[in-house]
Amino acid sequence: MGRSVGGRASFFSALMGSLVLAACWLPAFASAEVRVANALNANRNETGSSTKPVLDGLSARYDTAGDLTLTLIFFEPLAELDALGGWEATVYLADNVGTDQAPICVPLLSRNNFLFSINLGNGPPAEGLQYKVASYRFNWKVSPDRRSIRLRGADPRLANLSLICAHADLTGPSNEYSFIGAQLFSGFGPLDGNLPTTGRWHLASEIAQLNNQLGSARRDPPLGGFARCRRTGRSGLRCSDRTRLPDVRGRPTLALSGRMTVSYTRSLRTRWRRDMRATLSWRRCPASVDPERAGRRCSATRRWRRGQLSRVFRSIGGARASSPAEQPDLRLRDALRPLLRTRHVR
Repeated sequence: MGRSVGGRASFFSALMGSLVLAACWLPAFASAEVRVANALNANRNETGSSTKPVLDGLSARYDTAGDLTLTLIFFEPLAELDALGGWEATVYLADNVGTDQAPICVPLLSRNNFLFSINLGNGPPAEGLQYKVASYRFNWKVSPDRRSIRLRGADPRLANLSLICAHADLTGPSNEYSFIGAQLFSGFGPLDGNLPTTGRWHLASEIAQLNNQLGSARRDPPLGGFARCRRTGRSGLRCSDRTRLPDVRGRPTLALSGRMTVSYTRSLRTRWRRDMRATLSWRRCPASVDPERAGRRCSATRRWRRGQLSRVFRSIGGARASSPAEQPDLRLRDALRPLLRTRHVR
């Protein structure tokens, strides 16, 4: 009899333990959700060929339990992979959307952000870089009709990310380029994203342009670190930054502080209104900037409200280098890779 009671007690203990364990796991499964983004190439005029592919569309499916599926679609069936040397597709996934120049996702400054590079000529796996967290190797395969490639992977580190945006591009060995603009995951708007990251990338881009305009430079953003920004409302930020301009005569320091407000175009480009104080400071003032203070400290302060930062300082002609400024031919993937691997937050 004692043995029966003991057995029954053990059974009930095990049952209660199972129920407790199930209760612990249940919320995790219940809270998982699936997010989907589908986008087409806006340029429908160039369809490419089997050996010179052009992107037609992108489909991204993210399960917050940590499962990711990416599908790239091409206008024409792909040739055999050994005939596609030098072709590389990149998918960008991020918790933010939009720049002034293009509708893209910027996969920086947060563990939510990463990119996947697919080298068509080398075959699988694809390389994934998650900002300051990890790198991944996920397999991909070509569809039977050779009109698409599909990547799928699962990893616990991919669970519960705040992804809202996906975009893709494809580059070829002779500078060929096709692009799928940013698409929001279903259920999200642009202001649902990580607005401080959008603002910090915007300021980094403006500062690099200022350096390139006043100096003889071809630099990609950021010049050093990124600005500090905090959200002040649905569409507002307060930001500050100090950055040395390495290519401008006298190597001045730029100081920025103030407020910014963003709005979005229908194509998910950003438009900014600002109320910021911008100061260029020299420890040893170039004579071409201020002859009366040559060799001593000097500065120039402006209010930056609209337009590009470089236009705010267009009257500082003496700081301009002798050779004309040029803008870099930016390939976003190449510019972002070193930033994903290293720490650039001050």
